[in-house]
Amino acid sequence: MKTDLKIILKTAEQLFAQKGYDSTTMDEIAEKASVNKATIYYHIGGKQKLYEIIIEEKIDKIKSIIESEMDKCQSNYEKIFLIIDTISKVSGKEKTIPKIMLKEISSGMQTFPPALFDNLKSIYQLFRKIILQGIENGDFVEDDPVTTHAFLMSSALFANIIPSLRSKLSEHGIGQNEKTHPENEIKNFVNLVLYGIAGRSSR
Repeated sequence: MKTDLKIILKTAEQLFAQKGYDSTTMDEIAEKASVNKATIYYHIGGKQKLYEIIIEEKIDKIKSIIESEMDKCQSNYEKIFLIIDTISKVSGKEKTIPKIMLKEISSGMQTFPPALFDNLKSIYQLFRKIILQGIENGDFVEDDPVTTHAFLMSSALFANIIPSLRSKLSEHGIGQNEKTHPENEIKNFVNLVLYGIAGRSSR
């Protein structure tokens, strides 16, 4: 049954990423996972419970990596870099994460599982602590915490697609397809996120 559960969760994850929560049905999940729909309800629950389990696992994985590495950071810049880099790397390995979360962000979190807002709050609080320290030190300025958090989260989800986007655009004569080391790609992205196009750079 453990194998069946993994297949069910993986199938549901792929469908949620492809079609979104509202457009995915339990019938589709059962059909593509080659299981009886009653089996899903009995061992896991309904569609919302499936969605909740999938998103919770991703958030917890990202949070665990960030918390284990945060003490190594020497500056607020390095802490922001760590969060964006971690979300980007995990999203790069698990391609469904940015698709699911960007759909949620673009819809105003309308289908985000209510039970998981505390999980999301924990990452928000990590950002808040860093931003407040940065404001106190004169590193950052901020007008609206929610806007700042939403911008940083969506930016982190977007960061891992930059190399493939750069390559695709260059095929059509838009920009240059210069190969950049992944860490430098993220560093350039974080500089843009934190300092904009005004030209101020990190250390």
